[in-house]
Amino acid sequence: NTLLCRCFAFQLFVENFVHMAMSRRAQRKLWTVSSRVALPATGQQCMICTAAPLHPTQEEQKAMLEQARRFVDLLEQNPPPIAGSGFQWVVDSKATSERLANDALVKSLPLAIENEEIPGGLEQILEQILDKGARWATNDNAPGYMAYVPSGGLFHSAVADFLGTAMNRYVTIDQAAPVFAAIEKECVKWMCMELAGWTHASCGGVLTSGGSFANLLALHAAKSSKISSVQLAQATVYVSDQAHYCVAMGARFIGVPPSNVRKVPSVSKNLSMCLDSLKQLIRADVERGLIPIAVAAMAGTTNSGAVDDLEGIAQICKENKIWFHVDGAYGGFFAMTEEGRAVLKGIEQADSIVTDPHKGLFLPYGLGALLVREQFSLQRGNRSDGACMQPPAEGEDAVEDIMNLSPELTRSFRGLKMWLPLRMLGADRFRAHLNEKLALTKHAAAAMESASVPNLKIVSPPTLSIFTFKLDDGVLTGDALDALNADFLNRIHSRGNVLLSPFRSVHGTPGELCIRMAILSHRTDLHAVDTAIADIHAAALAAQGLVHETGVLRDSRAHFRVSALEDFVKDYRELARLPVWDTILAGNLQEKRVLDVCAGTGRWAQAFSELVVKDRQVKCDFVDLCSDSTTVLDGRIAHMPNLSGGQVITGDICALDQLGVPALSYDVITNMHGLYGVPGARLSSALQTMYDALKPGGTMILAIGSEHSAYQEMPKECFGISYTSDTDIMEALTLLGIQFTATHINYIEEFSASDEAGLERFLLDECGGNTFPTDTAAEKLDPKCFTKDYARSRFDEASGTYRFPQKISVVTVTRHAGFLPEMQSFGKFYSEAYTLRRQASTMQSNMIAWLRRNGEQHILNRLGSNTDQPNRPLRIASIGCGDGELDIALMEGIAHSVEKWGYSGIEFTGLEPSETFRQKFMENLAAARERGNFPPPEHFTVNLVDNTFDHLKTSVVGQGEADLVLLGHVMYYFSRKEEALKKAMQLARPGGLTVVIHQGKEGIPELQEQLLPTLRGSIRDMFTADDVDNILATGKVDRFVRHNVDAFLDISEIVKGSEDGVKIMSFCLEADHRLASKTVLEASRDAFVDRAVVKGEVGRTGGPFLLETVSCFVVPSQSAQQ
Repeated sequence: NTLLCRCFAFQLFVENFVHMAMSRRAQRKLWTVSSRVALPATGQQCMICTAAPLHPTQEEQKAMLEQARRFVDLLEQNPPPIAGSGFQWVVDSKATSERLANDALVKSLPLAIENEEIPGGLEQILEQILDKGARWATNDNAPGYMAYVPSGGLFHSAVADFLGTAMNRYVTIDQAAPVFAAIEKECVKWMCMELAGWTHASCGGVLTSGGSFANLLALHAAKSSKISSVQLAQATVYVSDQAHYCVAMGARFIGVPPSNVRKVPSVSKNLSMCLDSLKQLIRADVERGLIPIAVAAMAGTTNSGAVDDLEGIAQICKENKIWFHVDGAYGGFFAMTEEGRAVLKGIEQADSIVTDPHKGLFLPYGLGALLVREQFSLQRGNRSDGACMQPPAEGEDAVEDIMNLSPELTRSFRGLKMWLPLRMLGADRFRAHLNEKLALTKHAAAAMESASVPNLKIVSPPTLSIFTFKLDDGVLTGDALDALNADFLNRIHSRGNVLLSPFRSVHGTPGELCIRMAILSHRTDLHAVDTAIADIHAAALAAQGLVHETGVLRDSRAHFRVSALEDFVKDYRELARLPVWDTILAGNLQEKRVLDVCAGTGRWAQAFSELVVKDRQVKCDFVDLCSDSTTVLDGRIAHMPNLSGGQVITGDICALDQLGVPALSYDVITNMHGLYGVPGARLSSALQTMYDALKPGGTMILAIGSEHSAYQEMPKECFGISYTSDTDIMEALTLLGIQFTATHINYIEEFSASDEAGLERFLLDECGGNTFPTDTAAEKLDPKCFTKDYARSRFDEASGTYRFPQKISVVTVTRHAGFLPEMQSFGKFYSEAYTLRRQASTMQSNMIAWLRRNGEQHILNRLGSNTDQPNRPLRIASIGCGDGELDIALMEGIAHSVEKWGYSGIEFTGLEPSETFRQKFMENLAAARERGNFPPPEHFTVNLVDNTFDHLKTSVVGQGEADLVLLGHVMYYFSRKEEALKKAMQLARPGGLTVVIHQGKEGIPELQEQLLPTLRGSIRDMFTADDVDNILATGKVDRFVRHNVDAFLDISEIVKGSEDGVKIMSFCLEADHRLASKTVLEASRDAFVDRAVVKGEVGRTGGPFLLETVSCFVVPSQSAQQ
């Protein structure tokens, strides 16, 4: 030991000396040299490494983690193209330019492993190699990735994978890592119960790398259970001709002769295994002296999503004593849903089931599972008894090591990336997403079938979440038909929004090339599906030469007819060239109805007439607020006969229903650059009223300049005016629950130096509109002077032109025909439904009663006495006070006690942008005063402010000045709820309180979560009192109090199926059930009934009732917390 220490001391001296004299590169070389040292115990010469240790320091670890985090963030913020940078589907196997480009890319990268460390470390590798690798690969995480069977790549699992690898524990022996081994076994136990309903103690299974290996293990278990090794030559296995090739491959791997793997023909109607053929094959093999050992049934084929008759195959296996195996790698997890369980009926009778959590649970690649009815079947074929191994478990209470269930001994802790997200999020959230995928697939197939696109045919309809389609004109056959569909697929992909995969319905047969859509990523939502359908429709028309395909990059646009007398600027021409027009205006245009909102003087109308409608005809209505504009518009459309038959309406776009614009009536609604001047407080109303006018299946197109367009920059730089932005529109749509997609148009608006008139018109009319400063000083100025510097800064000396780079955001909204429309927010039906729902529930009345009874005890008492400013009023600030019922109830509960607590009266300030609600507030207040529950007028003041919380000025309610801040049922309306709550709490003074009243999760929110994926094709995250609780808890607000008040909704009218019941159900579920089928009505009604209780409040008659709680949070101010 002494010798070794001396050697190291001398070595350290030399290294420190040389460190001062050598270059960094030479120093690095020294550190990679080893020294020969004699080991003291044996005297043997040994090479002792003097290099830096392999394990990084804590600082190096932090730096690597930060670099990795930034890399992941960059991929999220700037995602690669869905098909990568060089991917292209091909029908044949010949080398293509894309493959050559791939080879060139690989050869250009520094992939070789060198002897020395690289100077840039991880950061250089990320930048030079991994970033290029990620961007060149197909983007499997994109919402539009619907090829093969998508893997969701859930972020929780990526974190779990990192943790499991960083801990690096050995999990296949229980004693080595008992907790981690138990986590893996819990995952298996949970899957046995969810997928097959197995709860008996002897069931089990093992996690694998994927479905291929799991299928091999399953057949190995079948072989071990049914035959001895000497009988392998006689063994036969039966698979569908639609089965994944890994099943037949697995049979060969366990020793079954390839000639004994029987491919059972499928039924042409649904591509499921033909049971008669299966029986015949088994009978023939038995007669020849062969031994059938296993039938592999499919619970969702990879090709078409077909599901075999699991019950029928189970019976055949039982009669012939054959192992019944189910390959549910793709479809198995749909058994978690009610619809999926019905489709997969019979799976519970299986001897073994394969499933892939990296498919059906949206987890990253590398996680499959084999489940077995009897765990001993795995132990029999996989137990190890090597000298270094743990002895096999014995006895009833013995714990079976994972290493004895599979050939894998050393492997990663793969169970953590399944268990962690399930434990964090709960299984119900995964169940809801699976339900959504089933609904989205039905919607996609229905939209494809209902479209008026010639020759577009569904080949195999969806059983779960896969279906196939193709173009077939009944004339082309064989290779010619394949070529048409190959071109069709390439045209879909060229738009860059979706990636699908090819599939041959009959293996290798010319003329059977189909296209396959698989919807199974948690990121694939209604936007992605509708975008895919639009691209498919447009590509189908273009592939058949029926229309020009403007979605593909094309240098020449000569096919567009442009009038020599046009006076619309380049922007409108670009909007007229959007690919979406091919889809939404396909078919008989005369049967469609168009509404142009914020039509102005008709510049977009002219572009629409000349570049979109052309020689066809459509009925078009126009709306604009400005009568001067509509006068010009009237004269302009008189020369557009292809837009005839409509009307020009002058009025407020935020109240289209009051202008006679009918609801649910328009196939297309456009608003091209018309929302800039809409005040933020009214933007949601404008969007909602336009959406309300949209017909089911209709499309709304909104265009607005992005932040860096002249439309936004010029008013801001020249006049200090900030217009409505694309972000404002998308946030408002999100808040309204209206789904949309957004794309961009990039071009340059250019004017010659001599074209002063054109430049002036563009800047003042197009970019500035009529919004100029109106104060006295500004009124004396010519608006042109404001724009000179702006225009000068955009002048290009080289070309002698003014150049304005433009980026226009195009937001597309579709009211989906396959689902029930959202409940309209206006009109008689809505008003009646709102009234009936409110009358049937005691939520509001019970909370009002609670505030009157407990206002002093639970709120004023918590606030404490006013000792800092005697004789001042109690200041209450209410955000979104509405009609004042809750606010007035609170004040009634505390009014007679405020003086006792040191306050001279009450000073109430309420924010409410609705004039109707402000009037109703004053009516309700007058009624309360008549009841005698308020102090005299000199001690009580009310100030109702026409404003929203987003535009609140401190002069109205000062920050840190209110004693009580009230938010009564308003948290729903904030897009950034946590920020809004924090901002509201800041209005309270030190020692003040914020009172939040919000609906609990019980009742309607639970029903919405259950039913909306089926009714409307989306999952709406209903914000409930539990979420308020979570925001406060995670924000370390540790002294808040939550009071829960039970209420009951009388659902007797819903149970009866009456007209009033339909109204109440529509309002509660936010889905208009007047258009629902009998089956949908019954399903919604039954969901209410399933959650109903017999009795409501004591003494209340009627029922049955639905329990729905409401919570009142009393939260001390943040400064008081500190």
